[in-house]
Amino acid sequence: MQSSSDSSTFKLDQRVHSTNDPRRIGTVKYIGPVEGHPGTWVGVDWDNGEAKHDGSLNGVRYFEARSQLSGSFVRAQNLTSGISFIEALYIRYRDQPTQEDEDEMYVLSASNKRVSVQLVGKEKIQDKLSRLEELTGASLFYLGVSNPGSPNEIRNIVPNLKELDLTGNLLSEWKVVKHFGSKNQATKEKGNYSGQENIIIQNEMETGNKTTETERKGNKRKNSTFDFKGATITPQGWGKTGRETISTDVGIICEQLPSLAALNLSNNSMSHEIVGLPLLKSIHILVLNNTGINWTQIEVLKDLLPVIEELHLMGNGINAIKTASSSIVHGFDSLRLLNLEENCIAEWNEIVKLSQLRSLEELHLNKNNLNRIFYPDHDTIDKLVGGDESHDQSCIPFQNLRCLLLGGNNIDDLASVDSLNSFPKLIDIRLSENPIADPGRGGIPRFFLVARLAKVEILNGSEVSTRERKESEIRYVRLVMSKLHGNPDEIKQHPRFVELKNFHGIEDERSSVGTTGPQKMASGLLSVTLKSVAPSIGEKPPLTKKLPAATTIGKLKILCETFFKLGSIRPKLFLQEEGSPLPILLDDEMATLMDVGIGNESTVLVDEES
Repeated sequence: MQSSSDSSTFKLDQRVHSTNDPRRIGTVKYIGPVEGHPGTWVGVDWDNGEAKHDGSLNGVRYFEARSQLSGSFVRAQNLTSGISFIEALYIRYRDQPTQEDEDEMYVLSASNKRVSVQLVGKEKIQDKLSRLEELTGASLFYLGVSNPGSPNEIRNIVPNLKELDLTGNLLSEWKVVKHFGSKNQATKEKGNYSGQENIIIQNEMETGNKTTETERKGNKRKNSTFDFKGATITPQGWGKTGRETISTDVGIICEQLPSLAALNLSNNSMSHEIVGLPLLKSIHILVLNNTGINWTQIEVLKDLLPVIEELHLMGNGINAIKTASSSIVHGFDSLRLLNLEENCIAEWNEIVKLSQLRSLEELHLNKNNLNRIFYPDHDTIDKLVGGDESHDQSCIPFQNLRCLLLGGNNIDDLASVDSLNSFPKLIDIRLSENPIADPGRGGIPRFFLVARLAKVEILNGSEVSTRERKESEIRYVRLVMSKLHGNPDEIKQHPRFVELKNFHGIEDERSSVGTTGPQKMASGLLSVTLKSVAPSIGEKPPLTKKLPAATTIGKLKILCETFFKLGSIRPKLFLQEEGSPLPILLDDEMATLMDVGIGNESTVLVDEES
């Protein structure tokens, strides 16, 4: 990769990476002297936040870093300003692996020793990948790509590319942005360099290379481009003289790949200024995770993505859906999946703005700051738009939404859970890592969620089988029935109770007097399997016991001490539920088996206190 040895090669806000580590990427924030240290230094604000200071040293402020320890001063020779798209392509697919690379190919034996491995058919694979004109998918992640390269170079070398991963490179601009010092200069530059907008030229004052106007014109006539042999192509332009600034360009890459359907630009710090970008008429999947983009820029991109089906916007700090001319998001006629995970959205009203996207089937909202959700009716949308605009009354909100991922938020109320039943086609729901779905934080167990969510087929990533649904609903009804005695208002908190009670033909419990006493006791017994997993107890066969539903967790612990002859070992109990990836800790000793969701044929794991 190209490395820079002269600080004049760099400019402010330029994206760079460490010469020895293409994954260590940052932004140039200062170029100049540092008090007490000889020579010229480059101040870099590193993306990963792992550096030495906040842009100040020994009480002197040189630049503002994003965090207290994300800035550092680096010598120019230790930074790289990047390489062209095609150079990266050759590195990834044409270069032969070094001995060092092959030495890194190993597996660990049972004795934890390295055993070298050899790829079968390696030559055949490398030969196929090296035929770039046949390549349909390319992954150039973390290779320091900073510019498209020469005109039509990409089009000629990889004409059939359909999928492109540019994760973690140095791209920042969507389209060329030119700035001229005067009208005359602009006219002159336009006359000399028309059609060469993607060529990045270093200022001769900065590089020391004296290139005359005649020589530049001669180069243009001879080669249709300027020959700077790759090493001098940088994303910086002629900023110091004010004559012209020419920036790197995602648009040019897309223009040269007419078949490109999937583009990943994650972990590139993209400019907020989107100008002159061509119509991206073949892009179906666009990934912009951790690019710093906000919804205002998405509104600009929307009109340039006529066939977009998947849009991924994770980790961009988005806290609002800000539209240009309407309170409701329109357009995106083909959008099926929108990924807004790991952002900062706290108000569900912001998500309601997406409710008119007719084709939307999947909405990913994991790890935001949402604390409640609701299904918006037309009155809600009318209030949202404030009466200043109209919306299509015939459009049912979230009419085709089938998957809604809400894991890792702050949802803690049952009303939010129940509102999910109002979404017309919603069958795939994630609520894990919310207080309402965490029994350890006072939430409800999985069976409770299954029973309350009438249409859910996939919950927290696990399929809800017909058997699980039936058992969950019966357990839920019996749990509610046990709470109704002496508290008839409890039924108001369970909107599906009557429906499920009638559907499963569950009768009210009769009074435990006279000859009915034994019948009630028998109907209240649960068959529970106790399985030991404690290391010090050793392997013991599971025990199946019939226990009253009113048995408390504290009482069950005492019984386990007897059943497994634990002596001084204090048991720790977990409920193993079908469909749940992890068992649920049972730590409320006053709660009954029914309270914590233990039903007939449930399995309780018996561990030991650490």
